[in-house]
Amino acid sequence: MGISFRRPRKVRFGECDPAGIAYYPKLVEAVNDTVEDWFETAIGFSFRQMHLEENIGVPTRSIDVEFENPARLGDVLDWSLHVLKLGRSSIDLEITAHGPTGVRIIVAKPSLIWCDFSTGAPQSTEIPANIRNEMTAFFRTEEA
Repeated sequence: MGISFRRPRKVRFGECDPAGIAYYPKLVEAVNDTVEDWFETAIGFSFRQMHLEENIGVPTRSIDVEFENPARLGDVLDWSLHVLKLGRSSIDLEITAHGPTGVRIIVAKPSLIWCDFSTGAPQSTEIPANIRNEMTAFFRTEEA
């Protein structure tokens, strides 16, 4: 297995329903937060630089999400990200979160498209070689 981008993230009060269970849209939002953190920390290309300086973006084309177990207020979830596939302009990821006891909370598989926003409407464009090279370290490989 390639290296995994990992980050802990605490489930906060504003992300929960009255029973103290994480509200599912907030978990999906945390999936995007993980992507944003990965780009900035591991790839070296922050969303600020991407969007405000380079007129580039990575909108989500599709996302498959499975909620396997509840997360609760105060839980620190261990989020991890792997690259499943890199196309010319597409990036398929797998993002999971595990709870404090190791149980899997969520698995998401977003498909992102590398887009140029400089012409107004987003246009898919080739992922630059230097960015692609950084991403390949995070490929999920089959376990023996």
